[in-house]
Amino acid sequence: MGLDPVPFLLLTSNFKTMDLFLRKAGNRTINFNGKPVKFVNCVATVDDAFGAEILKLGFPDLYEKGKEPAYQTPKEVALKSDFKDREAFYQKELARLTNVSEARAKKVKELEAEVKAWKEEYEKEHALRVKGVETPAAPTPEPATEAPAEQAPTDPVETVEGEVEESAEIAELRKELKGLTKKADLVKFGEDAGIDMTAMKEAKMADIIEYIIAETNK
Repeated sequence: MGLDPVPFLLLTSNFKTMDLFLRKAGNRTINFNGKPVKFVNCVATVDDAFGAEILKLGFPDLYEKGKEPAYQTPKEVALKSDFKDREAFYQKELARLTNVSEARAKKVKELEAEVKAWKEEYEKEHALRVKGVETPAAPTPEPATEAPAEQAPTDPVETVEGEVEESAEIAELRKELKGLTKKADLVKFGEDAGIDMTAMKEAKMADIIEYIIAETNK
C-alpha cells in the first residue's frame, strides 16, 4: 500500500506547514514547480517554505488559506461594477450641480447688489422731492407786459424819392397775375373781378396786369 509523499513527510518531520487555497482546484492534484500538490475541497497542506515559494511566483487565484478574498458570484461582480459606474456618474453629476448652484448664487448676489443700488438711488431722489415740497420756491415775478407795437399801415406809402411802395395785398395780386401765362387768362381774371376789359383785349400782357392792378386799387 503506497503512501502520499507530502502528508507522510509532514507526519514524519518537524517542518512547519501552511494551507494553500485554490478555488478552482476542487479535489485535484496540481503540479507547482514540478512538485505535486493535492487539494481537497480547494485546500492543500504543504511545507511552509515550499508554500511561501510558490506564493511568491504569483499563480492566479492561489492564496494562503484564510487570506483569500471573499467569494463573489458573477451577479455580485456585475452589481459591483455597475455600482462603480453609477458612483462615477453621480460624482460627475454632483460636481455639475455644485457648479450650477455656485453660478446661480453668484448671480443672485449680483442682482441683490443691483437692487440695493437702485433702492438707494430711489431713496435719494424721493428725499429730494419731499424736501422740495416742504420748502416752496420763491414766486417767479411776472414778466412786464409791453404795449403792442402799432402796425404799419397797409396802404401805399410814399418813399423819399416819391415812388409809391405797394402794399402786401397788391404785391400778392401782382404775383398771381404774373403767374398767368396767357393773355386770355388775364382778361378773364379781370372780367371775373368785375373790371371792364373791353379796351385791354388787344393790349400787351404787362399793360393788362398794370391795368387790373390799377382798377383793383381804386
